[in-house]
Amino acid sequence: MKLCADWIYSRFVDEFSAAHHEAAHAVVGVSLGLPLLDEGLHLDTVDGGITFNLHRKPGDPSNTPADAEERKRSIVMIKAGYRANLKLFPGTPATVASDDRREEVALLNEMYPPGGQEWVSADTRQKEDAQSLVDKHWEAIRALAQAVLAKPVVPRSQQSFQRWSSPYPNEKCINSHEIAAILRQFGLNAIVRKESEGIYLSPDIHTDTGSSS
Repeated sequence: MKLCADWIYSRFVDEFSAAHHEAAHAVVGVSLGLPLLDEGLHLDTVDGGITFNLHRKPGDPSNTPADAEERKRSIVMIKAGYRANLKLFPGTPATVASDDRREEVALLNEMYPPGGQEWVSADTRQKEDAQSLVDKHWEAIRALAQAVLAKPVVPRSQQSFQRWSSPYPNEKCINSHEIAAILRQFGLNAIVRKESEGIYLSPDIHTDTGSSS
């Protein structure tokens, strides 16, 4: 299994929270070597947002060491969104990240017996890793959140409605090349790809190939 195109869509109580949640997905993903898709990050200007990147999706039972590492990095990236919300507002309910949690659980279930000690230990460890990376890259997360919040409100295109499920008619968005430019200021080098380029092999995981396809 390789990293596949996917997106993290979340609903929140306000646009400010959504911006930081999605920025955390993007920044922590980049720090872990997960490529951004060129669509970047979008907010629906009400209470939702979406980050387009390449990460491991549930559904492939392969469980080589490379498969496990892809899952672990993807889970940490997914968890980072809610950790950012808690950093902003410690009382943020877990329900704001319920879709994220379902994906985390599905990925964990592919590695460990559900609910067993290994499963629980891995879940805790990856939560701690996510918190550590959110703390480490907090200034980059804040800068990206502020950048997308400052974008103009524009009507959503037909393609936007096809790509993500928010019911609202307007959005703010920042493409991945802009994200990469912001993150370079914080020493983070983003990989930006088009979905049409297909699956991606992280060269530091798939050392037998050292290439993407």
